[in-house]
Amino acid sequence: MSARLSSADTAWLHMDRPTNLMVINSVDLFDEPLDWDRVKEITQTRLVDRYPRFRQRVVESRLPLRAPRWEDDPDFSLDHHMHHLALPAPGAPAALQELVGDLMTQPLDRNRPLWHTYMVDGFGNGAAIIHRMHHCIADGIALARVMLSLTDAQPDAGIAPDMVEGDRARSGGLAPGLIGSTSRLLATAGLAGTTALRQAARLAVAPSHAVSLAGAVTRDGATALRLLSLARIKRIARDHDATVNDVLMAALTGALRH
Repeated sequence: MSARLSSADTAWLHMDRPTNLMVINSVDLFDEPLDWDRVKEITQTRLVDRYPRFRQRVVESRLPLRAPRWEDDPDFSLDHHMHHLALPAPGAPAALQELVGDLMTQPLDRNRPLWHTYMVDGFGNGAAIIHRMHHCIADGIALARVMLSLTDAQPDAGIAPDMVEGDRARSGGLAPGLIGSTSRLLATAGLAGTTALRQAARLAVAPSHAVSLAGAVTRDGATALRLLSLARIKRIARDHDATVNDVLMAALTGALRH
C-alpha cells in the first residue's frame, strides 16, 4: 500500500529540526498498574491494524519537488515501537517529568513508522503511557481521536474497537474508536526549547496548568471562531490546500494577535 503525503503533511515532515521536532507528545496517567501484554494487544488491534500510517514509513522521492510517499514497512514489528520502562521509587511526578522531557528531545527514526509508545511502571501507585507521534501522521485533532480510541468508558470493555462510519480524520482513515477507565489524556504538541520542555513536562503531571493555558486562549479566540461557519472553513481550507485545523488555528492566532 502506497500513498503520497499531502502538501501539509510534507511541510510538517520537512520542518523537523533537531532543535524543534515536529512530534506530538501525549501522556496517559493511570490510577492502577497496567498489564504489558494487554497494552501491546490493544495497541496492535486498535492502532496498528486499524490505521495504516502506524505500520508505514515515509519514503522521500528521488525527483525534486515530488512529494514523499507512505509505504508499508517490510520489517515492521511492534517491538520496534513499544517500550516497557519503570520509574525509580517512589515514582514521584518529577521523575515522570524528567523522563518526558528527555524523550521529547529524541528524533524519530525516519527508516521506520514515525511513532513510539512507552509504558511506564511505578508512577505512584499506578502507571503512565507516553505516546510520541510525528505531526505528519495526522493533525492534532485526528491524533486526539486516535488517543481516545485507545481508551474505554468501561473497565471491562473488549479489545476490538468500535468502528464509527463516516467519522474519519484525514491521513490513512484515522477515526475515533476505544486501556482503562482511569486514564486522563494530556497532550502537548509542537514544543521546543528549554522553556517549552519545562512546560510540557509540567503538563504531563499537572492538568490544572493545561486548563489555565487553554482558558487563556479560548477566552480571546472564541468570538472569532463562532463567526466562521463550517462550510466557509472547509472552502477556505480547500482553496489553500490546507486542513480545517489549519484554518481554525489561523483564525485563533489572528484573534490573539489582534
